[in-house]
Amino acid sequence: MKTVLFILAVLALSSCAILRRNQPVADKGVEINGIRWATRNVGGTPQTFAPKPENAGGHFTWDEAQEACPEGWRLPTHEEISSLADARVTWMRMNDVGGWTFGLGANQIFLPASGFGNSLTDTDTLAGTGESGLYWSSTPNGIVVRYLFFARDVVTANFSLVPESRMSVRCVVASP
Repeated sequence: MKTVLFILAVLALSSCAILRRNQPVADKGVEINGIRWATRNVGGTPQTFAPKPENAGGHFTWDEAQEACPEGWRLPTHEEISSLADARVTWMRMNDVGGWTFGLGANQIFLPASGFGNSLTDTDTLAGTGESGLYWSSTPNGIVVRYLFFARDVVTANFSLVPESRMSVRCVVASP
């Protein structure tokens, strides 16, 4: 009888581990300059997070980015991405992926240099992968939209691009 109970307990624990592995990735985020940032990009499918911080995730048009963040999260404003740009630490490689770290200590995130797609010229090709990162804000600027841009030697939130371009999305926690 003890053997049967032991086998049932092992099977129950194994089932719990399998169920946890199949659940979507959760993200509690980290606070940088008073803003809680997700630790990973939005995944290849809207409403999901990429499995690891160094994964590029999906590339979305600005209209798609408006609905890309999982529940409880939203697209950052221009002011929020400007605040993040001010908190940059260093260009680095994480598991052989180039990108910038932002924040300090435990409150630090890595944004991979995941490039961008220009939907006006080519819908399937990404440019700048491994060399630059472009992340949407929620803030329009006339007929263009503000975004965070970085390369190895520069980080700035003062650029605008057409909303048909495809870029990465890093979410912030939605206000209560």
